[in-house]
Amino acid sequence: MVKFPFEVRARQDLKGVARTSGAQLEYSRQMEKDESVFTELEGFGAGAQDYDFRIENQKVGAGVRIRGDRPVTKLNFWCMRTTLCPEPFIELKLGPGEASRWIIHYEFYTLPTPSAH
Repeated sequence: MVKFPFEVRARQDLKGVARTSGAQLEYSRQMEKDESVFTELEGFGAGAQDYDFRIENQKVGAGVRIRGDRPVTKLNFWCMRTTLCPEPFIELKLGPGEASRWIIHYEFYTLPTPSAH
């Protein structure tokens, strides 16, 4: 599952593999061995606060939060059976000899285990 700080929408058909719901994109079913899906995602705004994604694997109980300090200008999503990749793009405009810096934070965490009833 991928969590976003905005209502996410897929621009292309997710082929029944995944679905968007509110601020989440999640698998609908297990993918076949050679199957893959690609789409552009929409819904992010013009501020850097939308460069904040969480990828969580409930089965293994692990997640990663990815935050950037620049606004997202394009957001792709690609997945296959063993890989899930949100691919954020930022805009850089540099002339000859100019330089720029940006920061991307990766925070790895474990998910809380469901409490036994």
